[in-house]
Parts: sequence; C-alpha cells; structure tokens
Amino acid sequence: MNGPTTAVVAVLFSAATAAAVTWLYHPERALPASESAADTALAQRVAELEGSVKDALRRLERLQADTAAPVTRASLERTVPEAEIEAAIAKYLAAHGAEKPDGAAGPSLTKAQALARLYEVGGDYEKIQKIWDEVEGAGLEDDLLAHFKALAAASPTDASAQYLYGAYLLAGIEGKPMDQQGKMAIAADAAFDRTLKLDDKHWAARFMKATSLSFWPKITGKQTEALKHFQILADQQEHEPQQPHFAQTYVFLGNMLADQGDRDQARAAYERGLRWFPDNKDLKQQLAALGK
Repeated sequence: MNGPTTAVVAVLFSAATAAAVTWLYHPERALPASESAADTALAQRVAELEGSVKDALRRLERLQADTAAPVTRASLERTVPEAEIEAAIAKYLAAHGAEKPDGAAGPSLTKAQALARLYEVGGDYEKIQKIWDEVEGAGLEDDLLAHFKALAAASPTDASAQYLYGAYLLAGIEGKPMDQQGKMAIAADAAFDRTLKLDDKHWAARFMKATSLSFWPKITGKQTEALKHFQILADQQEHEPQQPHFAQTYVFLGNMLADQGDRDQARAAYERGLRWFPDNKDLKQQLAALGK
C-alpha cells in the first residue's frame, strides 16, 4: 500500500477499535440481565463491528483502485465534458455582467484598430510609443512592421512613409535581443536617411536619427554624426515658427557636448535654447546641473 492508502486503513481500523472499546467499557451502558444474554449481546455487537470493518475494507479497495488509476485529461473530460465547463463559464459571465476574473486579459487590439490609431497620431513619437506598447501586447508587432515596410517600399517618394517605418522600428526596439536591436537600429537609420533625402527639413526624422545615433556605442563614432544633426536641427528650427518640442534639440545638444567634456559649448547650447524657451524646465535644470 502507498502512504495515503495506509493512512486511510489506519483511520478506519482505529475507528472500529474505538467503537468496540467504547461499547465494552462505557460506564453508562447497562449490562444484560444474565451471562447468557451478555454473551449473545456481545456476539451480536462483535458481528456488527466485523461487518463495519469489512465494509470499510471494501470501500478502501475501491478507493485504492481509483487512486492507482492515472489521472489524465481524457479521464477528466469524460467526467466533466469541456463543453459543460465552457457553458458554466459563459453562464457565470452572463450573470455577472460579463465580468472577467482578476488578471484576465481584456479585448485584444486588432490589426485594423491598431492601424487606424497609428495613422491618426501621425508622426507624434510619444503617442506612437504608447500605442506600440499595446501593439506588442496584442502580438501584432511583426504584422504592423511588415505593413509599414511594404508601404515605404511602395511609396519611395513619400517622406512620411519612410519616416513612419523608421519610427515604428525604434518604437519596438526596447527589450529585443542585442543582435535584433542592431538590425532594427540600422534599418531605422536608413529609413530616416531616405526621409531626409526627400525632405531635408523633416524635423522629426532628423531628431529621431540624431537621438538614435547618440545612444550607439561610442566605439562606433556615431556621436559625432549625432551632434552634427542636432546642430543642423537647431539652425533650421530657428527659421521656423517655434514649437514646444523644439526645446528638446537644445537639451540633447547640450547634453552631448557636456558628455564630451565641452562644458562651455554645453552651457552655450542650454542658454541658446533658453532664449527661445525661457520657461523650459529641462533647459534650466541642465544648465543648473552644469554649474559655473
């Protein structure tokens, strides 16, 4: 017998023994009037106890047989059909206003919904990033990247199509294996180059290219190229109607100069930005952190 079965046997026999002892020695139980009657009553009681034990043994054998049988998915399905389980779940959800148990996923984002939302936000990278988090959660990343790659290939003279493909590549780069990150970064950089070739003043493409290059390992020498693009961007945007996001150009430009040890040029970049954006907190903080 295995451990659990032995335990069951011990419990059952202990119960039978306890019953016999209780009957024999219970102080409140009256003894039969004669010795013969006592013997007869005792024999009857022993017979009852024997029957109880035999019944317990039969139950134990059935239990042991059931326990020995392997529990499989098939045996469970025969006991409770899957259709009945699904029906019970559907009934529960209907009765509780279609509530989902804690931790259950909500409705999955469809490809059509994701495309509609991405086209709606256009080139706003912060909004793209938020939507892309949902895209990844729904498992649509590969499909959508393939869609925008095909769109860029089919529209070689459309600067926006080239930029969007690069932006979506960068939006999904975080958390990928290093070799895949490298491939995605190179593909995004090429997409931004195509954009700038079509539109040299495409602010978002140049900013994204410069920002991406600034994070490349220093051994690649990409920081010098990134710095050049931030400087071009600063010159270009000062001839355009000012937009709040233009301030980030001076922040990144100053940060890169400071990182290279050129504190004077970094201070000049922050101060240049503050002339256009005197209330910008990032520029003020960076300038204060630089010190005298």
